[in-house]
Amino acid sequence: MPALAEGEEEEGGAGAAEAAAPPAPVVKQAPEEGACGPQAAGGRLKVRVHTAAGESAVLRMGVNEPLSKLFAAFKQHAVQEAWMPSDALPSFWLEGERLSENAIAEAAGVEDDDVLDCQW
Repeated sequence: MPALAEGEEEEGGAGAAEAAAPPAPVVKQAPEEGACGPQAAGGRLKVRVHTAAGESAVLRMGVNEPLSKLFAAFKQHAVQEAWMPSDALPSFWLEGERLSENAIAEAAGVEDDDVLDCQW
């Protein structure tokens, strides 16, 4: 058995050098995901939506998309997870202000990593 371990280490050593190359793109992508502001990750936002019951989901959307897309995606997810009834009429809030579904994310002040509250 120790001979197998040595053989695995030798093969793993060559494989480890080859395997080390793929993580480089992940490192390059990390700063984009952690960037702040509305233009983070190439014009896409990562937004967390919380419910009053404590459930939450992270959704992504474009900075120039209407918030209605985000709202519909969250409602669909929340209904599938049985967090809200399908006939609920949710409202979404950012820092105490109700968001209009017709608003564009960037114009409404929604930025990367913002947390929205959902009530129904």
